[in-house]
Amino acid sequence: MESLTTAAGLAEATNDIGLWGTVNTSLLHPAVAAKMIATSDQISLGRSGLNIVAGGNRSSERQMGIGFDADNPEKYRRAKEWVEVVKALWTENVVDYDGEFYTLLDCQSSPKPIQGVPRMICAATSEIGLEFVAQQLDGVMFEGTTDERVIELGQRTRRIAEANDKPDLQSLCIFMVVPGETDADAARRVELYSQAKDTVALDNMAREFGMRSAALDPTSNTADLKRWAETMALSTGTIHGSPATLAERLADLSDKAELDSLIFIMPDFVTDLQVLGEEVLPLLEANGYGTRLQGALPPLVRS
Repeated sequence: MESLTTAAGLAEATNDIGLWGTVNTSLLHPAVAAKMIATSDQISLGRSGLNIVAGGNRSSERQMGIGFDADNPEKYRRAKEWVEVVKALWTENVVDYDGEFYTLLDCQSSPKPIQGVPRMICAATSEIGLEFVAQQLDGVMFEGTTDERVIELGQRTRRIAEANDKPDLQSLCIFMVVPGETDADAARRVELYSQAKDTVALDNMAREFGMRSAALDPTSNTADLKRWAETMALSTGTIHGSPATLAERLADLSDKAELDSLIFIMPDFVTDLQVLGEEVLPLLEANGYGTRLQGALPPLVRS
């Protein structure tokens, strides 16, 4: 489902959870997006956050006739203007803007978001992407293909944040969590999924993200993702094991990569989520990680 509409519906049906919507800056004009997000923030009483996509899935853009020739630098120049426009519309009564990609004349948007400027994040692993996030947004989201890659990305994010005088930039790492009663049980689940992988679908995903046709950016995850599409059925950031093993690995990666937040996805959003909430997270909290992570970006909560 479309995320901004879904977030607005969830805003009315809930009281406490944070609500993150996603917008591709190639697909939605910033003035329209600013109004939609402000509306969601009004409905949720200040619980809205925004994940922006500067342009990663070439196929999704090309099916609508856009993004044929845009390279990464152009996409991030456009995303920078997009962010400048939405921030202006959330904080100023009248906006005039004359940029390379957007022109606004006497543009107005009311009411404003309740929280002022909603927090914004963006997935990035390339050098240009991390620079953009550090200069414009509140947090960077990434998914490591290996433990070593998670650590490298986390530490590189911290260095770029410091270079841009952004000490409060948040790093959010996505993990595919596959729990089992024992480490062996979890390993068997991973093997089962890998045996049944849809190689055609994985190859299509690789093509959609440009892995089969575009030049690889050595500072991004693209090269690693290409190998993943050829070998795995699960997400690149998969960790598996017993609850104790998962908690230990997550704590270790959080420390070494200097992570501020952990984002979890899982094969079974009922059973696995229950294990995560009842068995894994309490172990992290018992070792002091709950307090540390509560101050990071997600989830948004109403104070």
